[in-house]
Amino acid sequence: MSLALAAPLLLLAPPASAAAVAKPYDFNGDGFPELVVGAPELQVGSDTFAGGVVVYPASAAGVSTAGTVLTQDSAGVPGAAGENQNFGAAFASADFDHDGYADLAVGVPGLPDGQGGRVIVLRGSAAGLATSGGYTVARPGAPDHDRFGTSLVSADFDGDGYADLAVGAITADRVEGPEYYPNGSVVVLEGGQKTFSPQRSTVLHGQRSGKKYDLLFGSSLAVGDVDGDARPDLVVGSLGLPYDDGEGHGGSVSVCTTAAAGPGPCRQVAFGYNTGSTALAVGNVKGDARDEIVVGQPENGTEGDEPGVVYTLSLTGTGSALKAKTAELTQGTKGVPGSNERNDEFGFAVALGDLDRDGYADLVVGSPGETISGRNEAGRVTVVHGGKKGYRTSGNQAFDQGTKGVPGAVETEDSFGGAVALLDHDADGRLDLTVGAPGENDGGGITTLKGSGKSFTTKDSKSFGLGGLAYPTPYGAGLGSVLGS
Repeated sequence: MSLALAAPLLLLAPPASAAAVAKPYDFNGDGFPELVVGAPELQVGSDTFAGGVVVYPASAAGVSTAGTVLTQDSAGVPGAAGENQNFGAAFASADFDHDGYADLAVGVPGLPDGQGGRVIVLRGSAAGLATSGGYTVARPGAPDHDRFGTSLVSADFDGDGYADLAVGAITADRVEGPEYYPNGSVVVLEGGQKTFSPQRSTVLHGQRSGKKYDLLFGSSLAVGDVDGDARPDLVVGSLGLPYDDGEGHGGSVSVCTTAAAGPGPCRQVAFGYNTGSTALAVGNVKGDARDEIVVGQPENGTEGDEPGVVYTLSLTGTGSALKAKTAELTQGTKGVPGSNERNDEFGFAVALGDLDRDGYADLVVGSPGETISGRNEAGRVTVVHGGKKGYRTSGNQAFDQGTKGVPGAVETEDSFGGAVALLDHDADGRLDLTVGAPGENDGGGITTLKGSGKSFTTKDSKSFGLGGLAYPTPYGAGLGSVLGS
């Protein structure tokens, strides 16, 4: 994320006539969604881990490398940069106010001194993402270190035509569990007015008692129709935590099915995933009436150094009878490129989208721990195609910085694949791939590949980072650890 050292953007008045609702991340309403990249560990002035966001323009030519860096010290952005705030830890985008320009919600979970986290909403405009007119939302009640803003996702849950915003607050609402590790909760902010407000919100909880209670509920969020009723359901990941005895408390996946009033209650459909990441995605892998849930578990052994695995959850039943059938995918699965090796971290990042436009969602998996040409933690991305019977065993691909046409070079600790995102930036009807490499050149970087054929092409691919934006303190920023999609 390059801190925008350019002139601040202006918030222009919305058109006089009713505007068409903009697609997510299309901040200037031109039909080309921008690329948003988080650098949650960016130093701002003397404040370490203050965080930042870089916005890269898009056009028919794809994503431009001329990014703008925004922090809480940028003109017009609400709040002020501070140590350990992690501005840019999560994103969600929609045209929240229906003015024809997409808006951006940014998570700021790390506020210190007993404060809860925050979400900052920046408005779109004809000139792009604006730095005036933005506002801040906090969790209702007394927040107190709730990490509100750890995760974000947007969808029209209540069917009123306006996008709502779900926000994870992972250290809120301790009911059971080890000291200092609360259950967590998710707040759904109701859309439909000019701004979100805690007074128009619903608080959701996971399992809060018994042996399989949720720990850090809201660590990850995703949306899809997993019960087949044509409404968007909220899928919530709970990270769980390892204990000193090495056994740990397992992570979990819950589904908050949606009715007219919005999502909830939430029902746990899987327990025991102690992922070490927040890899969660929803998409229709089999092309049937229900979306599948994909969960990455990059550290799937008791010692935390196994190759990694991706679980796909296929749901049956409805309401309290929801059940999940689980399938495993590893680099040892037939047709998946590569092989299982310790510390690969296969599944650290996941994304789903129909790359070949055949009606089945395809899976993109990041393995930032992958050793390439003897370089530890160089990283790799794997594409596995969906099909009627599940994932296909042929035609799958892998990309790394040693792949012909991919910019950059294979280097130790680049962590290529630390984040992955799919979005059609050039509006050609094909999803483009952005790959985060948070260890690249010490400050992090990203690589973009255009959608083409049944997957992606390395032709015209780009790689860029904070160095090209002349940001004064790029070291350790973690650029590319969070991507908007």
